[in-house]
Amino acid sequence: MDFYDRITSLLKQKGITKRQLCAETEISYNTLASLFARRSKNIGVETLEKIAEYLEVPLDYLIGGNVNFLINNSKPNPVNTVSIITEECSYRYDLSDEQIKALITILDNMTGTKRK
Repeated sequence: MDFYDRITSLLKQKGITKRQLCAETEISYNTLASLFARRSKNIGVETLEKIAEYLEVPLDYLIGGNVNFLINNSKPNPVNTVSIITEECSYRYDLSDEQIKALITILDNMTGTKRK
């Protein structure tokens, strides 16, 4: 799966068309359609960054397909946005600080991580 497949999958999951993506990110639809048709490896990083930001996924996920677990606490406390992104799908949750700590404890127990 390459970044074109990941973009297509995310658009489908979120019910967004390529035209909507282009309109919201100010990326030329003709340019995007041409890139997809040729599956060009020469897509600009700035274009990928705009797409990643709009789709609310990390750039490294689009490029490499890395599974990421993100905690974005840019929202006012006590709510944080947690995103879990895999090849197949992405999930977003709004969790309190206490729920975040509990989730980290569960993940630490599952992976055998010991925090100081």
